[in-house]
Amino acid sequence: KDKDPTLKRKEKEEERERKEERRRDKERRREERERERMRELREEEEEEDRKEREMIERAEAKKRKRLEEDAAKPAPLPEGKKKVYTQAELAMKIPKKQKVATPGNTTSATVPDLPIAKPKPFARVPESRVYVGNLKTERTSERQLNDIFQRHGEFGEPILIKHNYAFVQYKTADAARRAVAAETGRQIAGQTIRIKVADDDHKKKSLGSAETSECW
Repeated sequence: KDKDPTLKRKEKEEERERKEERRRDKERRREERERERMRELREEEEEEDRKEREMIERAEAKKRKRLEEDAAKPAPLPEGKKKVYTQAELAMKIPKKQKVATPGNTTSATVPDLPIAKPKPFARVPESRVYVGNLKTERTSERQLNDIFQRHGEFGEPILIKHNYAFVQYKTADAARRAVAAETGRQIAGQTIRIKVADDDHKKKSLGSAETSECW
């Protein structure tokens, strides 16, 4: 009651300003929430549009692929008409004894049996075969021998592994001599091998040791 009226007015104005500031803050927060909600809605709409475009693109791609496959298929022959095969088709696709229509001839023709080319047998060159003895065959694989001996020349035949010995057949005698010179004294599976060029008649010679026989 004893306050100055001017002071009272000032306090009322300050109180009104505080209320107005609180109102403005509340309004700003409400607007920010509204903007955030609108941004989320826009993102959801954009995501839905993107998914819809992807679905349309996938459907169009499937349709184009189906049309391309249909276009690549050969046209069906009219009923009662036989297909005329080319020479390449006759060689690759036509089974033997099948009758087909040939160009310029209305009668049917029997396709002859196609000859099958047989591989020529390998002709051994003298002194091109290497004997590998004193071999632990139970601990030695063909792959190991291939890795060791294929560096000296081309094989004429696969490596032949027997009990405690093996034969390496090269295409040339020079390759066999290189292999003997390079691999003499080599150890395989902890055992020193015996290696030499095998004779052409492949005579067997008893060793009287761990090896049961040796071919020379």
